[in-house]
Amino acid sequence: MGSAFSGATGGGGTFGRTRGPRIPQPRRDIVAQRRQVLDTIKRIFISLKVIADYSMADIKNMNKTTQVVETLSDSSFHAIAEKTLKAIEMSLEEAFQESDLDLDIARQGGNVVNIQFEDKSVIVVNTQAPLQEIWVAAKEGGFHYRWAGTLAAPLWLDTKSGAELFSELSRLASQQAKTPLQVVYCP
Repeated sequence: MGSAFSGATGGGGTFGRTRGPRIPQPRRDIVAQRRQVLDTIKRIFISLKVIADYSMADIKNMNKTTQVVETLSDSSFHAIAEKTLKAIEMSLEEAFQESDLDLDIARQGGNVVNIQFEDKSVIVVNTQAPLQEIWVAAKEGGFHYRWAGTLAAPLWLDTKSGAELFSELSRLASQQAKTPLQVVYCP
């Protein structure tokens, strides 16, 4: 039963099915299993290639924008993340005062900024200290920004596209406010 060959004994004492003299044939289910295994291996290799290509694109995008990235300690991350959230709040407060926009900007728990627009849509910006990232949730989707700058020249880049945090936040806020908004970093 566990043999790769089955069927009646062919001529000359061989086992399995034979086509002509003494040529055993594998069972069909073994062939199907082998095909499935090969298809699975092929899918795995394709997935690995996609991941490798994506990772290389991510690395290339990050290297285009800056050559030096300072490693942040936990306390440095908290300080720069706080300055970043404060800059976002100040930029939007300024936009609110200069126009007739109905924005509600609220800080929650110290590391979350909620920006509610006139149509009740929301953009949430929060820090993820264990990952040393800033996350943005908007109508368009969720985005993760990783530190890629220096303390003198702060820079947060999207982990997928390599886009810069403040330019993307300006774009997302403008879409949801239905009017141009500029979010800038002012230390």
